[in-house]
Amino acid sequence: MVNHQSQLDIPVLEKVLKPYKIRFLAKKSLFYIPFFGWAIKVLGYLPVERKDPKDGLKSILSCIETFKKGYSLVIFPEGTRSPSGELLPFKLGGFLIPLKTKAEVVPVAIWGTIQILPKGKIWFKTFQKEVKVFIGEPIETSHLILKDKDKLSLMVRNSINEGLELLRSEIKKGSAL
Repeated sequence: MVNHQSQLDIPVLEKVLKPYKIRFLAKKSLFYIPFFGWAIKVLGYLPVERKDPKDGLKSILSCIETFKKGYSLVIFPEGTRSPSGELLPFKLGGFLIPLKTKAEVVPVAIWGTIQILPKGKIWFKTFQKEVKVFIGEPIETSHLILKDKDKLSLMVRNSINEGLELLRSEIKKGSAL
């Protein structure tokens, strides 16, 4: 589970998480964009329906099947990019996947991409070149049930927030992690 600040989050995470055989979840409407939609389908992105609960359940079941095939799923629980870099409210549907599969959740914080390519912009700001990623301690879900999605969401949110604070302070100091 990762915070979402910029379109650049995805290529950064592709690089950082490459050893983990990852697949991204993406809103279903993105798959209908010519060329872009085809590309994300070829890359193995998983469409997630957010508006229709029945189709949303099908999306979650598809994600669970992908997980069972050995893939790690990258979920942006905010559901969209944050225009300010601060965490937005989390959507809870994505938390059903680790609760159902009993998979650990690894909270990840990313900082710096918003300064390079903010939401709604198409031009890179090349003066900012530092991006940092914090990979938190895995959160065990084997003891949780489906009704604990709020609890799991809060644990993930707290860990991502801690990671963001650490990354912000490291960037201000100018030191590497």
